[in-house]
Amino acid sequence: MTASRRALAEEVASAVPTPAPEWREAVMAVPREAFLGAAVFRPVGGRWEPVHRVGVGEAEWTRMVHSDRTWVTQIDGLDAADAVGPVDGSPTSSATL
Repeated sequence: MTASRRALAEEVASAVPTPAPEWREAVMAVPREAFLGAAVFRPVGGRWEPVHRVGVGEAEWTRMVHSDRTWVTQIDGLDAADAVGPVDGSPTSSATL
């Protein structure tokens, strides 16, 4: 269990109006990285730029995975892992808390 995963669990649990330990427990129990695969897309200048796990290193990937944001995993059927550069299009799959 990483410190960033624990921090995300605390952030999510504290964001709900009524204290709900179930949120913290869910975030702690389910590894978010399992839903992201080897790459994600991030918006850059109106296009979608792939970010590959091997390209950013484990520390940065872990920080990204455990941030409270939506990560797009597919654009118009193209998986982020298969993208070699920025693409245009609409998200067709994502991972959201």
